[in-house]
Amino acid sequence: MQPIFSSRLSSRRQILAGAGTVAIGLAGLGKVAWAGAMVDHRTPQITAATFTPFVDGYFKVYNDGKPMPTLKLVKILQQARGTRPSALRDPFSLILATMDGLPLAADLHRVQLPDRQWVDMFLSPISSDSTRYEAAFT
Repeated sequence: MQPIFSSRLSSRRQILAGAGTVAIGLAGLGKVAWAGAMVDHRTPQITAATFTPFVDGYFKVYNDGKPMPTLKLVKILQQARGTRPSALRDPFSLILATMDGLPLAADLHRVQLPDRQWVDMFLSPISSDSTRYEAAFT
């Protein structure tokens, strides 16, 4: 007959070893999930070309379900690619102007494009009077 004390020790060791194995496995999955988040092959990637048809078009901004100012896409700025991996898009920025003078806080906003598609954008004011905004896509 085996003593209860040694049985508990081996059980604890097995639990700790199993927990360690699970932790290592989850850490590996975390890396895969991170890589998948960087390049999602299931949905088309947003690029500068996505917005080209909308230059001089109007975007409706929503935040918490409430309509916000209407923005006009003034221009698209291509950014330097640098040494980015080829799987990542070329970085670009959108320059937008408010059409009704209502200011927007620098924040993530839900934006409806002229073709009625929705895009989440982090909009930052770039003028002192809060009439121009930038949405950077890196």
